[in-house]
Amino acid sequence: MASNNKTLYLIATKLGLGEEDKVLNYLTNLKSAVKYSGLKTSTYNNTKKVVQNLLELNSDRLSTNMLCLTLQCTGVQELADRILAEYQQQAKVEVDLNLPQYVCMAVYQACRLNKVKVAKSRIIEKSRLKPTQWTKLDADWTKFTDLHFAADKKKGRQTKKTAENVETEELMEVDVPKVDEVLEEKIESYEDWKKRMLETAYIELKELEKIERKNVTPRKSPRKTPQKFAPYKSPVKTGG
Repeated sequence: MASNNKTLYLIATKLGLGEEDKVLNYLTNLKSAVKYSGLKTSTYNNTKKVVQNLLELNSDRLSTNMLCLTLQCTGVQELADRILAEYQQQAKVEVDLNLPQYVCMAVYQACRLNKVKVAKSRIIEKSRLKPTQWTKLDADWTKFTDLHFAADKKKGRQTKKTAENVETEELMEVDVPKVDEVLEEKIESYEDWKKRMLETAYIELKELEKIERKNVTPRKSPRKTPQKFAPYKSPVKTGG
């Protein structure tokens, strides 16, 4: 007997078929159940989950913790829980947060705000919504989260940047001396300035004189070489 299948057994019991073993055994065959339901497999599974929720058979109820573990994004669980709670408070109608689409949408929006990449197709599959239904719900939740949570994250980033700027300015104040102190140290009296200028000029003048002495060499007089015979005087013969 298929009494271990709680959903089918409870439905059969409510329909007065609890003791019909053949009916229950036959319905436990998923393919047969889908075939005789006249639904697609995905639609059948979604309808089955709805019935389980109505009958309070939610032993495998989807939670933010479970979904974040499945998608490997546990860092956004806290924000997802806050989004769910805020959405329930702001909703104009009563919202059953046990329905998977709300859990999936809260986790998806938390990932979007924190720029965490997840497989969107897997979240849609877990939500048991059609793509068109998911798109409509996504548009509504995006407006909601941007209004109530995106501004808070932006303020948090600005506060962090402001704290970093203050810390940087404090470090700069420690390292850089004040302008007034620097100007006071550089100002000197006129007498000191005059003395320093004269000393500098005297040193430069001495260096210039040394360079000029090296460049100037003493002029040599032309060497007179005696000629053996003058061009205007014939040689004198001496008698012997």
